[in-house]
Amino acid sequence: MTIEQLISELRRCAGFEDLDGACVAAKKLAALDSDAATTALSSLLEQLDEVDLTDDAGDVADEVWRTRQAVTLGLEACGHRAIEPLRSLIARPPSSAGQAALLVLAKLADHAASPVAIDWVNRGVMDALVPLGLLAPPGAVELLARAIADAAPPNDGWVKRLAAHALGKINTDAALDVLERQLRDADWFARLGAVEALCEMAGARARRLLERATDDTDARVAAAAKTR
Repeated sequence: MTIEQLISELRRCAGFEDLDGACVAAKKLAALDSDAATTALSSLLEQLDEVDLTDDAGDVADEVWRTRQAVTLGLEACGHRAIEPLRSLIARPPSSAGQAALLVLAKLADHAASPVAIDWVNRGVMDALVPLGLLAPPGAVELLARAIADAAPPNDGWVKRLAAHALGKINTDAALDVLERQLRDADWFARLGAVEALCEMAGARARRLLERATDDTDARVAAAAKTR
């Protein structure tokens, strides 16, 4: 299949609620091992920001989400070829495309994206938290701890959960210190984030903290701690 046919297949599957099919098309594009396919994926990612969601009941937004998920998976599979086009997307003010691009760059270990991740976290962009953890530049733990401390309604639970996931990627004693404090947070959702992060971390201390969390007052948090 040609690049154009695969892009059409990706969009068709996303429109018909077939995320798996859209992801397959995106992986086929990446497998073409060409700059043109990579450009087509990055251009589609950018185009999704132009979709008018005014008065949308949710169907179009869901289609956009599925398309974006597939495209980012494809771009990650493109590897180093995706770095330059994605860097152009994060050189602008934060947008949905830029936030997706930042995550892919972080997964590709493009440390040139670190200053953007730091800047966006400082500006309160939630979707920059996990990329910051993946990139782990100097001072990342302190910045994530401050994001947790400064989190305010209505998104404070999500900020704390995502920041916890980011700390889990860093996996240092300093990161564990912050996660241990979060296990005492009054918000069960924040505690759940800490447990989820600890489940991905190696080491005796992480295991001890998870064992303690199995007695959490919230059954959802306790259950998550028992999955390790």
